[in-house]
Amino acid sequence: MRSPLASLFWFAVLLVGSKILLINGQKSQKFPELNPKRRFELTNRRRLKDFIQNSRALLAEGRTTYSGRPYKLYCDWGEVIVIPPEMLEELKNDPRLDRNAPTQDDFRSYLPGFQAFQVNPKLPLILTKYLTRSLAKHVITMSNEAGSIIQNWHEVDPHETITSIVTKITSRILLSDGFSSSDAWEKAVEDYGKQAFQTTDVVRQYPRWLRPLVHFFIPGCWALRRKLKVAREVFQPYVDRRAAAKAAARAKNETASFDDSLEWFEREYKTGYDPAVSQITLTLGAIHTTTDLLQAAMLDIALHPEIFSLLRKEIVTVLGSNGLNKASLNNLKLMDSVLKESLRMNPVFLGIFRRKALYDIILKDGTTIVKGTRIVVDCTHMWSESYWENADTYDAFRFLRMRETPGQDHQAYLVNTSPNHLGFGHGQHACPGRFFAAAEVKVALCHLLSKYDWEVPKGTILQSHIVGMSIHPDPSIRLLIRRRENDVYARL
Repeated sequence: MRSPLASLFWFAVLLVGSKILLINGQKSQKFPELNPKRRFELTNRRRLKDFIQNSRALLAEGRTTYSGRPYKLYCDWGEVIVIPPEMLEELKNDPRLDRNAPTQDDFRSYLPGFQAFQVNPKLPLILTKYLTRSLAKHVITMSNEAGSIIQNWHEVDPHETITSIVTKITSRILLSDGFSSSDAWEKAVEDYGKQAFQTTDVVRQYPRWLRPLVHFFIPGCWALRRKLKVAREVFQPYVDRRAAAKAAARAKNETASFDDSLEWFEREYKTGYDPAVSQITLTLGAIHTTTDLLQAAMLDIALHPEIFSLLRKEIVTVLGSNGLNKASLNNLKLMDSVLKESLRMNPVFLGIFRRKALYDIILKDGTTIVKGTRIVVDCTHMWSESYWENADTYDAFRFLRMRETPGQDHQAYLVNTSPNHLGFGHGQHACPGRFFAAAEVKVALCHLLSKYDWEVPKGTILQSHIVGMSIHPDPSIRLLIRRRENDVYARL
């Protein structure tokens, strides 16, 4: 016969268990699922393949079906809750959301060879404390480098050519003391980046739990590890030379003064970091965003040739009055609008604001984001008539008009972010390198517009190459470029 004490114990267990289940039931809010498993479906393979191939259509369907409400989605970033942009203002600076964990996971940085995609905790500081603050003195350097690179062109692969231009300009700004003149280093970074993005498209086809095993059998992963090894070998002599210069200065009771990204990382880290990997992380971040934006803008301008003369007139007017400097770049208002519209039409990802909840979060409308949940904000609203007039049409003057509209002017600038335009993200963790990217693209465009005419071959139809959440430029696109007889602005 059970004793009263035992009965009381089991009653308490039942009561506590019921309470826990009740609490969990209240916390575990059920979100509608856009692409659920089918009956008797044991794996996510079909759902993953379907999303990789039809991501834009699926996200548009989700936005229409669950207008203004969160929903569950299985994608190449795993299972996420898609948050509508209307909720972004409430979440944008919430410290209970972690951005590092999903970023490292989504960029496969847990796999050997992908180390350059690990979250570098010092990177935002490097960009804001050093690079952005030194932009004014780098504008002329950017211009000189762009002028020395851009020579006579003909039919070109825009992505390959622009990547090369951006890599050289970026390297010249980020590194000094002979680094930037090293074709070997630039090639090592380009090769690693190209291989990494190609390999990512292969790895994403496998479920997350299988990737730590399957990478051993993927040739692209082998190649990526080799290219990272080469990059380290190319970079190390420069690190050694820098250390030797500092040691020689100390021996004379002098201080060796350097002001580049190698020095910035050393100041912030002191010890215990990988110089080559840190440089690749910084450089790739700058190159990828800047290359895509410059290519998108050049193609959009080519498809709307009436913009050429207006942009050139603006360059002559603004630079003719003030010369080329940071203030002049800020006054290129039409160019700024052209670039922001190109970014609206061609974001890098279909989803932005990837976060993981560190705690339970209850929003004002009662929506509960449970601890451990991964969220993402859908970017396809940037092509929706609900947010932008004639949203599917490129309008070079869209943001120029916004500058003149009271209450909207602060959203019109390329480097400013908003829930309606997520090209650079939004909130305190919006792309910290966007000021550098904007300046670099404007300097390059000033040179290109002044010295070249370009067009796309007749019959060209622009179509982005979308793979899951990633958006890549169409690899088949070509540009026809010719040198102008007379430069529009000869002082560049």
